[in-house]
Amino acid sequence: MKSGRIFIAAEADDKLLHNLFALLGEDQLLFSSDFPHGEGRENAALEILERKDLSQTQKKKLLYDNTVRFFGAP
Repeated sequence: MKSGRIFIAAEADDKLLHNLFALLGEDQLLFSSDFPHGEGRENAALEILERKDLSQTQKKKLLYDNTVRFFGAP
């Protein structure tokens, strides 16, 4: 955990997502798209963007920056 190489995949509709940011920090959460599974939810990224309880920085890290850090830049 001290190395910063632990990531949690968060669901877009998780009502406690803002608490995860507070507890784990902004760099440890990944967006859980559940793609290409059939039970995946449509517009989950849009749900994140529309949330009022997350900052713009948190949304960007969740939807892009943390994934790039996890997988590496293309």
